Amino acid sequence: MDTFFIKLQAGDPYAIGLLLGTLISLSAIGHFVSLLTLRKWPTVWGRLERADVKSTDTGFGARHSVDVEYHYTVDGQEYTGKRLSKVPYNAKGGDGARKMVERQLLQIERRDDDQVKVHYKPGEPELAYLVVPGKLQAFWTLFCFVGGVAVVGVCGGVLGVF
Repeated sequence: MDTFFIKLQAGDPYAIGLLLGTLISLSAIGHFVSLLTLRKWPTVWGRLERADVKSTDTGFGARHSVDVEYHYTVDGQEYTGKRLSKVPYNAKGGDGARKMVERQLLQIERRDDDQVKVHYKPGEPELAYLVVPGKLQAFWTLFCFVGGVAVVGVCGGVLGVF
């Protein structure tokens, strides 16, 4: 193991790859568990006040992001939420980027014009989202995990760690 740290200090690309692959894999596992947990959060119906795409000129083009506000009640306590999703998309660019951000708003589950399903964290109901990550986000997280493991395997094999 000492050899690994010596190679890492020397800037060996395989040692760096092994470290990055390990970090990517561990991060992906944590993110995947978080996504699965979030999908099991309880829900209540809330009232949507605002759901727009906000565009800001950055000097290097427009930056588009979702701007939401909703009110919901859990155990008699009213809360105001401003989070759309745990993994919100922001995009820079023209109309195509704006439309990509607008598509996020279509994922909000609605009952009537202003009634929306709110997913809140048990024991911490002030933390809430309107959109929970779907299967595609879970797939990409697992893809990152597998990619990280592959990098660890190749780099670890070349370094003789395994």
